[in-house]
Amino acid sequence: MTQIIPDHENISEIAELREEIISKRESGEVMLEIKRLITISNFDRENIMALVDSFVRQLGFSGIGERWKQINRESAQKIFNFSLAKNLAYSEESIAITDAETIADRFMSLFKDNCQFFTNAIFNNNYSRLAEWDSITESTFDTGVVIVSNERIGILWVQDED
Repeated sequence: MTQIIPDHENISEIAELREEIISKRESGEVMLEIKRLITISNFDRENIMALVDSFVRQLGFSGIGERWKQINRESAQKIFNFSLAKNLAYSEESIAITDAETIADRFMSLFKDNCQFFTNAIFNNNYSRLAEWDSITESTFDTGVVIVSNERIGILWVQDED
């Protein structure tokens, strides 16, 4: 069993990242959240999918169960860069790519140990366009990554409308 609780250790860093995104991204909505995990059992694939679904539901989103796609750290970084920098509907710039990369690097630096990464989408052109996705929001377009480590769970998720 795992409990998801507030992460007070990084509260100021999380708030700064949110503010930076809000001040720079010109369209859509971005969810950035990190919580602490109190784990009593080991994670197998079924348990981790349930944990990811539980986490996104706590944030007001919908779970997608076995449709979560597990990816590696490099793919997660590319998804963060794309989803922050571009409007998901029109692929227009929403943030300078250098700013998106900096925000993504800072977010990922909060997850150092044995991480697993999950997304809802398949991408084309080296993570520069959504090909298909299972929405977890009510927006027309949404994607991002949920990161699970031994101590934390976090999300950086973007929603856009056409």
